[in-house]
Amino acid sequence: MSNKETVSVQELAIYMTQLEEYIKRLQERITSLTAEVEEVRLSRRTLEELRSLKPESKALIALDRRGHVFATCILMNPQQVITHIGVDYYAELPLDKAVSILLNKERDLTLSLQSLEAELRKAAKVYEEMQNKLAKIIAASQQRQQIQK
Repeated sequence: MSNKETVSVQELAIYMTQLEEYIKRLQERITSLTAEVEEVRLSRRTLEELRSLKPESKALIALDRRGHVFATCILMNPQQVITHIGVDYYAELPLDKAVSILLNKERDLTLSLQSLEAELRKAAKVYEEMQNKLAKIIAASQQRQQIQK
């Protein structure tokens, strides 16, 4: 290989390594956002089930995410819930308003997720193009070496 090709291959390899890291970070973020969308959906569905409950209804509440421990409680007013409204703020809201907030949050997260997925597809396409270019450079170099022998 000539010096110019060596530098080109080295630069391409470095850029591909950086792109691999970027793709990995995108995939991690997509995984995280997907989990967050599912959590919001689950919360919204749970709130929608509360609509049928009357004041002072008994409920079984999971005390952890995996359902290892539950507690029985009495819902004093199931039509009012404390809802995360942003940053570190929570508010006691009517059930319909809380559902609306969760729907908006789900929509925003889904849009972010779609954007990240599109970015991942672009990065993967660029990476594939770079792999093809690198393969062509290596093949051309090997062909020249064969001719020189």
